[in-house]
Amino acid sequence: MISPALTPKLARLLPRLASDHDGEVVATARAIGRTLKSAGSDWHDLARQIEHYHENAFPPPRRERREREPRSSAISAESLRLLREGRRLDVYTTWELGFVDTILTAADRPRWHPSRKQIDIVARLIGKAQDAEVHR
Repeated sequence: MISPALTPKLARLLPRLASDHDGEVVATARAIGRTLKSAGSDWHDLARQIEHYHENAFPPPRRERREREPRSSAISAESLRLLREGRRLDVYTTWELGFVDTILTAADRPRWHPSRKQIDIVARLIGKAQDAEVHR
């Protein structure tokens, strides 16, 4: 730990390290080294002190908890019926058929809750099935 008595002297020396003259920078670094040594400290102590100050003065920001969107407890039985109807009408792409099969299987699990994205896709697929049924 660096003595508080050294702080004013170090505060005067440190800005001189920004000089455009290499000789002045080296001389200043040597002067800081001598000042630290005279107090029984070294550059490592100075670095630790700066780090300690930074950690205490600027603690890491706290992450705020995001509110989760409420999930629907399930996709309604009517929605599942319409998905099956769209499957029967053969209106879905290969990917959509796989998705529908996944949803129909998952819906049988008691604690399964669809994600917001899954609910949105189901709604789009139901619309596709209803359009196909109307245009038959």
